[in-house]
Amino acid sequence: MSKLNQMTRAELRAVPRREWGDDIGPVQELVLLPRSQRHDSGYRLIDVVAVLLSGDLVLCGGCSDALHCFRGTPWNVDALPKSGAVRIWFHEPVTLGPDLSSLMVERAET
Repeated sequence: MSKLNQMTRAELRAVPRREWGDDIGPVQELVLLPRSQRHDSGYRLIDVVAVLLSGDLVLCGGCSDALHCFRGTPWNVDALPKSGAVRIWFHEPVTLGPDLSSLMVERAET
C-alpha cells in the first residue's frame, strides 16, 4: 500500500519543499492540497506534493492557483483515503515548471 494512503494532510504539507529553481526530475504522481489563502485571482492557492520516480516526496507550488498541463500524458484522478487529498497519477512521467502563479506540468522527455 502506498505511503500516501496513510498520510494526513499535515504530514503531506510537512514533506521537504523544493528550493526555487531546483529541477526535481521526473514525477509519477501529484497530490493537490488547497490552502486557505487566496491568490490575487480570488482562487485558493494550492500546495502540490510531487512523488518522484524514486518514491521521494517533494512539496511544490504554494503560490500557484492553477495547474497547466501541456504535451499531455494519460492521467487518472482519485482521492486519498486518509487525507481526502486529490491525487493525480500519470501513465508516463511528467516534469514540473517553477513555482509561479500557475504550475506547469509537462510530459517528461525520454
